[in-house]
Amino acid sequence: MISRPRSIFFSIHVPINPHFVALLEQNNNYLAYLIAGLSPIIAISFFVASARDPGYLRQQHNFLELLTKIHPSEMCPDCRVLRTPRSRHCAICNRCVERFDHHCPWLNNCVGYRNHSAFLTFLLSLITCLFAILVSCI
Repeated sequence: MISRPRSIFFSIHVPINPHFVALLEQNNNYLAYLIAGLSPIIAISFFVASARDPGYLRQQHNFLELLTKIHPSEMCPDCRVLRTPRSRHCAICNRCVERFDHHCPWLNNCVGYRNHSAFLTFLLSLITCLFAILVSCI
């Protein structure tokens, strides 16, 4: 599920940022150290969010037996699993995900129950890093 070349490029490219060297030369040390400190957090949270299972639902019972006991709307016809209240079927992954948020094309993975915190950490650290770069350009 993870796009290996993209994640390897991302984890190598971010810490070797030419903007970091330019900040050190301009005496903006606090911004340079902020960007340098956020770069590993961005890379690690990206890798964790893209590699971790988002909370795929597993088939635990016989599908035909459950259809006689449970209303068919509570079952996923594609995955043949019992749905939880906030689970949804991802058309791209072709699997049901518990507390499905969305399928992220950057991660090449769904964002769900088990990787939502890593995804939010990735987004917040990336936005903070981009904001620091923007401030340093002014």
